Amino acid sequence: MPSGKSVLVVEDSAVIALDIEAMLVGFGATRIVTAGEGDAASTRQVTGEKFDLAIVDMRSVDGTAPNLVDELNDAGIPVVFLTTDAACVVRGGFAGLHTVVLKPFSSGEFYAAVARVAAETL
Repeated sequence: MPSGKSVLVVEDSAVIALDIEAMLVGFGATRIVTAGEGDAASTRQVTGEKFDLAIVDMRSVDGTAPNLVDELNDAGIPVVFLTTDAACVVRGGFAGLHTVVLKPFSSGEFYAAVARVAAETL
């Protein structure tokens, strides 16, 4: 679990981002940076920041933050990708540690995905 860890959340929907933040706080994350559409999702605004985990909406990857995935991959930051597309394949050949969660998701599904990635690295 991300207890005591720093988490980047890139999500276009403010409501979903708030839910994710609440869940992460419940998991014990101590620093959560949230970026939305046209917001800090810009890679230059998160470059240089150190995150232990990233939660990234696939729509953001295609739209507002296409280079972010490369930067996360290069930095070795594990990622939980969120998507509404069941046939979604992580674009760009993300080679790093990741999992994909289908929206809409329950807190249990989200918790399990974060736990899977956390078990490997955090």
